[in-house]
Amino acid sequence: MLNADFKYLTLMTSLPALPNLFAARELPISKLRLNARLGMLDEEDALLMRRIESVMSWDLADPGISDHSLVEDVGTLMNDLEHPSLRRVITAHFELLSILAAMRRRRRGEPAPAVATPWGYGTVIDVIRLNWSRPHFALRRRCPWIAELRELHDAGATLDLEKAIARLHWQSLVDTARDHEFDFAAVVLYVLRHRLISQWLEHSADGARLKFDALVAAGLGQHAALLEEGT
Repeated sequence: MLNADFKYLTLMTSLPALPNLFAARELPISKLRLNARLGMLDEEDALLMRRIESVMSWDLADPGISDHSLVEDVGTLMNDLEHPSLRRVITAHFELLSILAAMRRRRRGEPAPAVATPWGYGTVIDVIRLNWSRPHFALRRRCPWIAELRELHDAGATLDLEKAIARLHWQSLVDTARDHEFDFAAVVLYVLRHRLISQWLEHSADGARLKFDALVAAGLGQHAALLEEGT
């Protein structure tokens, strides 16, 4: 076995299995400990890992592509990335975000983006631009989930939309990881899944706190005057 293969084998076997995204109650390994294990990577792999993590950083509460420099960063990364599986995962991720960005633009009444406008990424952007007025941008066959996202988006069902986006991203990572056990792609896919679990746990906790606060406020609303009088 090559030294590089042994390095990945040693790293991957040192990492605990990750739970399903929506079943997770805590991280099986902290970010600090995970970063320590990633110290096994050589400098070139570590740099590429950081670049991938950087472009794949996104906010569950604000999905979409709003930074034009991000589109450029993704393009630069893809030009340097030689791993087909990782290229597919990143492309799928940014095409999904591009579709969401298009939904937002159209809902605001904006026209289709101009050809030269750096608003999204992937082959979907030309299809979207040419089919701007169609309900699903003529992408329903290619992206069966687009109808669900559009319905949630148009209904303003923010939490359900966030969960659907996270589910799609998670499934893409899991499906791709099945073909990788002890290589660089396996490490990257583990890190991206770990990050998504961390995001979802934090996001769910924030959502639960907001819901609790709203329930408390609603319950105390009728007694607010009495509480103020008693202070």
